[in-house]
Amino acid sequence: MFTNAKPSTAGEDLRGSTDITRGGCIRQRVVVSAASATGQITKVLPKGAKMTKAAVQIATLVTLAGGATRLGVGTAADPDLCCISGAVMTAGTIMDPMKGPGQVVLSFATQAASASIAPVTTAETSCGQTFSIPANLLKPGDRIRIRSHGQQTTNATGANDTLTVKVKVGSTILAATPAVDPTDGDIWVIDVEAVIRKIGATGAIISNAQTYLGTPAAASAADIPTGSNVAETAIDTTAAQTIDVTVTSSGNAGSAWRGRQDTFSVEIIRTGDPDVTADTTLVVTALSDAGIATGTFVGTVDVFVYYDFTDQAVTPVTT
Repeated sequence: MFTNAKPSTAGEDLRGSTDITRGGCIRQRVVVSAASATGQITKVLPKGAKMTKAAVQIATLVTLAGGATRLGVGTAADPDLCCISGAVMTAGTIMDPMKGPGQVVLSFATQAASASIAPVTTAETSCGQTFSIPANLLKPGDRIRIRSHGQQTTNATGANDTLTVKVKVGSTILAATPAVDPTDGDIWVIDVEAVIRKIGATGAIISNAQTYLGTPAAASAADIPTGSNVAETAIDTTAAQTIDVTVTSSGNAGSAWRGRQDTFSVEIIRTGDPDVTADTTLVVTALSDAGIATGTFVGTVDVFVYYDFTDQAVTPVTT
């Protein structure tokens, strides 16, 4: 969409010819010829606007310094509000889409239950349904919501065997049920919310979860839902990361345990607040992997910010 576009030198605010209240586009070439923390966008985003899409194309090689690893387009308070770049700064590279309020970047859900989960030992065993987060997709502040629901179908070894269910991204455990001695027909339900704190090869993730493993109807004292959390831990967002749900049964030395996962879903939600309550000046800013303003950059970028209006009665101010 943005390849080979030709922004004006001074910036341009475009609006539809039939009804200017429908919104428009700010497009501008930002030239930073001496090392600077920011590059100014001269056209303001008008009061009442709601950003719908944003992108930046690298026009000439951008050089970063002082700890900066990326570029962002946004405000001084939220420098990656509109978009944040990958780590590649060569000419022709296009930055990623905007951070929208509750914008679902990716959504996945299984359409059928898993095949029967049949471990052959007491070792941890995948439920057989996974989801892969593409490399370089995640941004600082992204929320990953994961939900898994399944059940024990049979356990021929009987009492005093424990079951543990885990949700993992790569080798990192995001949530785990307590080790419980379930009976046939008992279910697990796991809800996880993880937040990306930092991106890159040395990225960071933190998570919390609510888990349940027990009877699906009249709960006993042992069936109380439990909460868990994972402190900030490393994640490499430059590589694809697989989300998986696993089971471990202590009584499966004789391949006695069987179960299935009935539902498994993943949503990646990008946070932010692009509704504009006042005329807003946008800037291009040198950022760290965590989306924090740091360091400087030199180079030329082409900025595109598309918007409509939250209230169609508002007439945009021509800038």
